[in-house]
Amino acid sequence: MICEEILSALGKRMHEYESSQQSVNLARQIKIVKKAEEYMHNHLHNPIKISEICRMTNTSERVLEYAFNKIYGLSPKRFLTVLRLNKARKQLLDSSAYDVNVTSIAMSCGFRHMGRFAAEYKSMFGELPSRTLNSKDD
Repeated sequence: MICEEILSALGKRMHEYESSQQSVNLARQIKIVKKAEEYMHNHLHNPIKISEICRMTNTSERVLEYAFNKIYGLSPKRFLTVLRLNKARKQLLDSSAYDVNVTSIAMSCGFRHMGRFAAEYKSMFGELPSRTLNSKDD
């Protein structure tokens, strides 16, 4: 009987410890992701390597990957692409200048391969970037 009580108490303690450790890990993951996100936002127009983000967050690629998947359900690379695509869409929709084109907007958002940009854009928004740019004239 005493053994069961001891085992029960020990089980409760271990569960409490595991819960507190999960809270600490989650807080660390959030901190890593926020720092990485800030870096990405500030450097969207430049090519960004995951290794740079790891250096900025003082973490390994595996930890960074795990943190992003835990917080957003996306890899850091995919998250960066989504940020860039959203920025490009906003610029395409907000553009009032006639000399603006898809290529210049894509380049300003960090895309270097126009075919890949157009395919990613269409996949995410259901239309080509040129259609978004020209939709203001409709």
